[in-house]
Amino acid sequence: MKSNIDIGSDLALPLRNENIEWNLYVFKKRYKNKALDSYEMYKILNIELANVYSDIHIYISKNYINKLEIKEYSSEMPNNQIGFIDLNGNNLLSRSLELLNTGINSSVLFASQDLLLHGYVLECRIDGQTYMQILSTSKPIKVYKHKYSLLFKDKFQEIEEPILSLNHTCDCIVFNDYCLFFTGRAESIFDLEKHYKALATKCLSGLRDKGLFENFDSFSQYASVWPKATKFENFDIERINSYSKLPVDEKKKILDKFSISSTKDGAIISNSPEENEKALNFICKKLLLDFNNDGYEVCYPKKITQ
Repeated sequence: MKSNIDIGSDLALPLRNENIEWNLYVFKKRYKNKALDSYEMYKILNIELANVYSDIHIYISKNYINKLEIKEYSSEMPNNQIGFIDLNGNNLLSRSLELLNTGINSSVLFASQDLLLHGYVLECRIDGQTYMQILSTSKPIKVYKHKYSLLFKDKFQEIEEPILSLNHTCDCIVFNDYCLFFTGRAESIFDLEKHYKALATKCLSGLRDKGLFENFDSFSQYASVWPKATKFENFDIERINSYSKLPVDEKKKILDKFSISSTKDGAIISNSPEENEKALNFICKKLLLDFNNDGYEVCYPKKITQ
């Protein structure tokens, strides 16, 4: 993971490089069978974008990079941290970024009357190569009613045409080898909710035949919805397989340490929201013991390997 200094340097590079090309795209997400299928991109010309990025850079540097902690992204991370995603190799955003770049490469000039857009992308190219993409979920085209602009000293004209509106904030920034999430809205850009729901469905299918629950359907229904599904980010089927092979008395002993109710056969009882939440935390490694054998609930654990 990159340091604050390295990231700050990467962000500042477009301000001092002379071979910069800025492009602006507004986008609309398209779906097929309820899954993200494409980003429909429209390019907007004749906008002075260098000044826009200068304002974004000042805001990001002041309010994020030099203020908040940068951590490896997790769906459960607190709002007062910056999420870091390594884009080398296969990663969480691989498919979405491929669709995004495909949309940019096939973009057309903006001439649409459809203003129901999902956001915009400010793209920076250096020597003709994509260097950085700044993404925002803010609605880029806005329509005002009963708003007026000043023409002359005492003359006003009602604003009737849609207005292009770009903020000095953004939700995420994508470089070639890493991505930064500044707000939770970045997840919606890449449809991560559907990603985690699909992950939960896959993990739950591996749990169904383990016989670990008295009422598996109750647990499955509870655990497969957003944002509960994000906890399967830490799911480990090998850990579950090891647990399922334990004798009943050992299972009950482990569950008792976390105040998880079980049947005489060692099956987890999950008939209420409280019981389902405890079960989900246990299954997804959110419950751990310390050296005093006291149980704790943790947010997003990471295994330490030697």
